[in-house]
Amino acid sequence: MSDIYRYLLTVRIAPYFSTIKPQFLELKPGYTEVAIKKRRKVTNHINTVHAIAMCNMAELAGGIMTDVSVPTKCRWIPVGMTVEVKDTAGNLFFRAEITMNVRFA
Repeated sequence: MSDIYRYLLTVRIAPYFSTIKPQFLELKPGYTEVAIKKRRKVTNHINTVHAIAMCNMAELAGGIMTDVSVPTKCRWIPVGMTVEVKDTAGNLFFRAEITMNVRFA
């Protein structure tokens, strides 16, 4: 699936993700990488990427990765999220991955 197709499908389902203009670098069951470019619309008054843009990216990466990982007969509900900021000077890359054995009944 092309990057533009994933983007359009995602923002149609959840329009608020369009504000960060995500780029999907990799997507497979159990793993995804998403990037955003630092630009005026996602920066704050001190010219760093604002926390809500980072949380949107984390939610998008985790949600898309979970959607392609969970069997279609199952549903999932997020119960928490941890965001660790290491550098907000430039473009951002987020990775979501399943790091434990998961068994779906």
